[in-house]
Amino acid sequence: MSRFTAASKSIARRHSYGVIVLGFAIVAVAQAEPTMEPSARSDAPLGLSEAAQLGVDHQPLLDALDAQARAARETAVSAAQLPDPQLFGGIQDLPINTDEAYSLSRDSDTQIIVGVSQAFPRERKRRLRGEQRVREAERLDAQRVLGERAIRRDASLAWLALWREDAAKSLALAALHESELQEQAVRISASAGKASQADLVMAQLNRNRQHDDVAARAQGIEQARGVLYRWIGAAAVRPVASDPPTLASMPNRDALLDGLRDQPELVALQARIDEADAGAQLADAAYAPDWRLEIGYGNRREYSDMVLVKVGMDLPLFTRNRQDRDLASSLASRDAAQAQWQDGLRRLESDVRRACSDLESLIGRVKYYDETIVPQSQTAIDSALAGWRSGRGSLTQVLDASRVRLDVELARLDLVRDAAQRRIQLTYFSGAQR
Repeated sequence: MSRFTAASKSIARRHSYGVIVLGFAIVAVAQAEPTMEPSARSDAPLGLSEAAQLGVDHQPLLDALDAQARAARETAVSAAQLPDPQLFGGIQDLPINTDEAYSLSRDSDTQIIVGVSQAFPRERKRRLRGEQRVREAERLDAQRVLGERAIRRDASLAWLALWREDAAKSLALAALHESELQEQAVRISASAGKASQADLVMAQLNRNRQHDDVAARAQGIEQARGVLYRWIGAAAVRPVASDPPTLASMPNRDALLDGLRDQPELVALQARIDEADAGAQLADAAYAPDWRLEIGYGNRREYSDMVLVKVGMDLPLFTRNRQDRDLASSLASRDAAQAQWQDGLRRLESDVRRACSDLESLIGRVKYYDETIVPQSQTAIDSALAGWRSGRGSLTQVLDASRVRLDVELARLDLVRDAAQRRIQLTYFSGAQR
């Protein structure tokens, strides 16, 4: 059994090193990773900061918002202008009976008219129409900033999911290698009559299960890579950097809460309020009548020519079901936008408080794993191996201890992932670049 003893010690030593290395991983993503140039090799490891930056580079969602903002600003200029003049022409006072019917020259009133008509909406209305489109452009600008933050967050979360699956596969490969060594040691012991056939079957079963676990982790990596592809395209096929999220201090919750009013989501909602307010002012301006001017020239073949000048104006006399309704609708839209802003502030405050609380708890739990649970899982392995080597324990105890240790490492990995997720969310709220 000496060969199995040596193999077991080697396994325990290598696995202990892996646990210690993983133990230095922590929760946050605030410390910046070096950003690669776009010309970086396709096989270079993909880090968190680069994934976040690639998410916003050449991003169609952001390009669409930029184009919409440009469109709104162009419309703002045209909306504030006078409408185009209208050309009109025709025949006026043409007789249709008696011996003068359809004659252009027999009746003195018949004339061929050509002229121009121009409407003159009030200057306030035109200014408010343009202001509405400017407010719309400002809202789209805020949504663009918000979209960039959200894409950085989502790309970072997608990278983190891929990192977690890759780290889990590394743990599964280490466990598979350990199970293969255990199977070899049991096979040698069974040949020497020091282990039973049942022990050999159990060792083989454990190795097969670990092999399937590696396959499952590889499947999870491809799924996570597919999600990341949504944000960074072909760069998602690059190998993920193995470095875990590193240690960073807890963010200042009060500072985050104080800065929420400048958060792009609330800025966009405030721009919606301003846009609705401009609409309400425009609806109020509809009570004031507009006017128009027509100028024409009338030609009479056998008589003197004539000039036509007309002035007209709107008569907003029946406002109950028109102007009153439009104004009430605009004011209700403004109230809705204000309520959405208040709800957005409350929701963001709740998200910040919850994320800070979760992050603090997760940091403490990771520390407890490092100081207590991970060392205990290694002690359990060492004790089970010592008992089996001395003949006082069973192989089942060794395998159970190995599975417990793997479960502990995976649980700790999930804690690191969860804590990093909270940190990414807090970075989204603060707008700090990683």
